[in-house]
Amino acid sequence: MSNLMIWCTIFQIFGLGFVLAAGVNQQKKWILFLTFCANVCSVLVMIFAGRYDGAASTLICTIRAFLFLFQDQVKSNKIFWRCVIAQVVVGVVAWQSPLSLLIIVAPVVLCSVNWFGSVKSIKYGTIFSDGCWVIFDISNGIYIEATRDFAEALSNIIGLVRERKTKTVDIGKVLD
Repeated sequence: MSNLMIWCTIFQIFGLGFVLAAGVNQQKKWILFLTFCANVCSVLVMIFAGRYDGAASTLICTIRAFLFLFQDQVKSNKIFWRCVIAQVVVGVVAWQSPLSLLIIVAPVVLCSVNWFGSVKSIKYGTIFSDGCWVIFDISNGIYIEATRDFAEALSNIIGLVRERKTKTVDIGKVLD
């Protein structure tokens, strides 16, 4: 195994840990922070794999996750709109095939739910986004990244189920 593949695997393992933690977390700030950390790892993996369109798109997602950590200190939607525009511009400039449309649509949807949505809508948006990324990754032979994206979607599904069970239990306690 080459040094490049070893580093790629190390970053992927760290990224996987971050997305699994984000998927089951119920606090928006922690989800955004863990997403930021996972995206840093994904940018490196995409670069190592030679998929610069995916790396460019993920880099914008990484910057967006960092900026969104400070959303409560901003009173306008300027950051949101700048992130959406940057995502579309980078996607168009880095365009390599029709599959590149997936790496424009997925981050724009996720950008919207991360800015405006609740924790629950972030989880649904992440599941949609990860589905797009899995298709992109598999189509480009980046199977380790596809595995990470699939695991992230699964982690968010588990988080949603866990949240639903918790609410059901809480309602049951109130009724007793």
